[in-house]
Amino acid sequence: MRLLRILRPLRMIQRNQGLKLAIKSLVKVVPAVINLLFISVINLGLLAVLGLNMFKGTFYSCDMANIPVLQQTNVKNIWDCQDYGGQWTNANQNFDNFFSAYYTVFQISTTDNWLGIARFALQKTEIF
Repeated sequence: MRLLRILRPLRMIQRNQGLKLAIKSLVKVVPAVINLLFISVINLGLLAVLGLNMFKGTFYSCDMANIPVLQQTNVKNIWDCQDYGGQWTNANQNFDNFFSAYYTVFQISTTDNWLGIARFALQKTEIF
């Protein structure tokens, strides 16, 4: 019975006509918002497939923590990296499969760390 006290503020909606109108308009907008969400999901999916085709497997880089400074300029590919004692690692945000590509595109669209992703895209290790 005490849980029903939570519903008390809903009685205020019946008394306040302005609030009642706002709630009704919010309910009417829900289908349009769902439509917009559906279109956004499809657009992000298309961009993820495009990024997958362009950048698949190219966001790898050499972790040069164990390589002497004088030899770091000689590292050009995976074999040089491993020969000099480095570790060939992939970026956290990459385009290696659809789900990571979708997450990366979503992260770019929200402008959260998009400069780091752009840096990896500019320094990609293969030419398509």
